Amino acid sequence: MAFKPVTKEGEEKGKKLWNGSLSFNEKAVLMALVEDCRASYTKISAIMPITKRAISKIRYKLDKSGVISGYSANLNHEIFGINVFAFMFMRKNYGNQELNNKFYEFVKRSPEIIGCYEVAEDSLYILLGGFRNLYELEGYLSSFQLRNKDLFEVSKVCITSNRGQIKNSASDLFKAVLV
Repeated sequence: MAFKPVTKEGEEKGKKLWNGSLSFNEKAVLMALVEDCRASYTKISAIMPITKRAISKIRYKLDKSGVISGYSANLNHEIFGINVFAFMFMRKNYGNQELNNKFYEFVKRSPEIIGCYEVAEDSLYILLGGFRNLYELEGYLSSFQLRNKDLFEVSKVCITSNRGQIKNSASDLFKAVLV
């Protein structure tokens, strides 16, 4: 087996790291899946000199080992009426772990939030949210401030639209790492 998950000392139990030992065929299958996560074994075998059964085994191994953590569809936001995106910079007003957990749960329950990133040095969180229009964004921010006034202050909001999105994919990064 070419892929060997390694566990870093002090890490959460069961969490594994990739140690970079993928075979040529494993890398090729991953590249094909990064290009098209719905690619069939037949389609992949057409570009690789191995059997569909071998591709099936490689894909199974990559899934089981955690190299592949899931498959997703990229949906068109505009078709669903999501036209406004906002980067919301939230500054912490606390240091209490219980309040941290309350904030994490609030973010996880917020369907509008696409991503949440913690910038530890600055006690800052950057949230990326999607909204149908500016009124919906304003309503979300008002609700957020009302519910979380003891936890956070909204320090900055940067607004963009679907058309302002230049890139929203890590596929190029994975392709570069796999080469």
